[in-house]
Amino acid sequence: MGNDVIIGYDGKPRCPWAGATDTALGRYHDEVWGKRTYDESAMFEALTLGVFEVGLSWSIVFGKRDAFRRAFYGRTRRSSVTVARSRPP
Repeated sequence: MGNDVIIGYDGKPRCPWAGATDTALGRYHDEVWGKRTYDESAMFEALTLGVFEVGLSWSIVFGKRDAFRRAFYGRTRRSSVTVARSRPP
C-alpha cells in the first residue's frame, strides 16, 4: 500500500491521521469518519468539528469533541444560526 494508508494494530487499513494503535481517533476513523449518515445531530457534529478545525490540527479539535458535545447539546441547526445572527459583529 502507498504512503496514504497505514495498517492498524488489528490489520485494518487506515488513513495516517488515525494512527495504527487503538485510540479514540482510530475508533472515530473506523466507526464514524467517511460513513454516510442522515442523522442531523451527527451531521451537525461533523460540521462543528470541521469549522473549528480551520487553522488547528485535527487531533486538537478531536480532543475537544466531548466539550463540543456539551456546548451544543440539544441545539439544532436553526437555534445555532439564530444565536450566531443575534451576536453583534
